Amino acid sequence: MTWPAGFPLWDEISAGVWLDPDIVNHQENLFVDYNTNFSPSYGDTLSWRPGYEPGLGERPGLIIASKDI
Repeated sequence: MTWPAGFPLWDEISAGVWLDPDIVNHQENLFVDYNTNFSPSYGDTLSWRPGYEPGLGERPGLIIASKDI
């Protein structure tokens, strides 16, 4: 099986940031939750800036928005 060009390799990106945090260009602290309702949007990652979260159990998380690799 081959993947389309530009397909992100999430495990490799995570390991790269862990090994060298200097590759991160932009990061944000956001509140994060995941859709666990069995629907077409199952597994979607949801995020909110502080002050806009709905208050339903979402947790703060460090989100990497861009990296330099």
